[in-house]
Amino acid sequence: MSSPESPDPVEILRSVAQDVRDPLTGISVADSGMLSDMRMEDDVLCMRLSVTEDHREPMVRSLVNALGRAVTESGWNGPIECSVAPGVTSPPEAATPSAPAPGNAIPSTTAPPRPNPDAAARQPLPNNAPRADSHQPRPIPGVGHVLAVASGKGGVGKSTVAVQLAMALKDLGSRVGLLDLDFYGPSIPTMMGIRQKQTVSPQKRILPATAHGLACVSLGLMLDDGKPLVWRGGMIAKMVEQLLDDVDWGQLDYLVIDLPPGTGDAQLTLAQQARLSGSVVVSTPQSLALKDAERGLEMFRGLDVPVLGLVENMAWYPLPDGSRDYVFGQGGTVELAERSGVPVLARIPMDAALRLAGDQGDPGIARDGSAFEAFNQLAKAVVETLHPPA
Repeated sequence: MSSPESPDPVEILRSVAQDVRDPLTGISVADSGMLSDMRMEDDVLCMRLSVTEDHREPMVRSLVNALGRAVTESGWNGPIECSVAPGVTSPPEAATPSAPAPGNAIPSTTAPPRPNPDAAARQPLPNNAPRADSHQPRPIPGVGHVLAVASGKGGVGKSTVAVQLAMALKDLGSRVGLLDLDFYGPSIPTMMGIRQKQTVSPQKRILPATAHGLACVSLGLMLDDGKPLVWRGGMIAKMVEQLLDDVDWGQLDYLVIDLPPGTGDAQLTLAQQARLSGSVVVSTPQSLALKDAERGLEMFRGLDVPVLGLVENMAWYPLPDGSRDYVFGQGGTVELAERSGVPVLARIPMDAALRLAGDQGDPGIARDGSAFEAFNQLAKAVVETLHPPA
């Protein structure tokens, strides 16, 4: 039993549950009511996680892992047990953390099913089995690989990374498209120097604008300049579906998608509708940004989207004497990568050429800066991950 001076494990759980979000809704498991029956029993911290049939096995595993890790990091070093309520579509062992700390394993047990004459008709489907009531991710016609560039929070340079990654892939000889799904801050038109509005073919298909050798589509090319976007989640989901279904991309080797920051409707709809080859999560080395990056990483894992790796942006500021000023800290991105089992694909220094490239709408300006080689490294790492040598 914990001593009177020790934090109450149940209160720790209640607190950290506010930061663990359901990948289907973006709402914390505390606010959504998914987490219940939090108690101490024989010195074991117990909890119950209620899920629906739409929560796939990786989502359940990710949620349970996140809860266990958050409780441990907040001071509880005893055993933890998480039971998954009826309706989960995964086997019980799927919710066991992959690498728990000693003494902190989370054995997952499912509650006994209630007697129900219709139970046989509602047995869990095998992993990845198609469901009549759910959309299966599908390829985008004419597109070889779909890459999502994401960040847990805004202001970390995600759109800059998306643009420069697309340019670097093009420089490797690939046919590349750039899709701007950052609806609340569509910066791709400015960064690519595109002035004309998005056009539509006689067949009512959206035609990408061509700029700097990239095929580009953005809601920013469909709105009046300066007009704010005030949409509810359902409208965002509908627009994502339209931009996935109604664009004539021609033939592309890669489609780079610039997602909005955070973990919301655009990310969920994209993962459910499009067959993603992988995601790249962008963060600065700052602790606050890395916490949000970890949530984004776990979101993709929960949605069964491969995480290709992390990109550390604004990693340092190069000084005139050749030394480096680590403005946002050092080492945090590597620690997150090691903890999460993903690589750091590239570390991008702060570079005035990147600012000029974005402000002037000419991404090629970045070729004159110190970050250019880092983006080449990023593109090569992505290609090698998607096309490993035989």
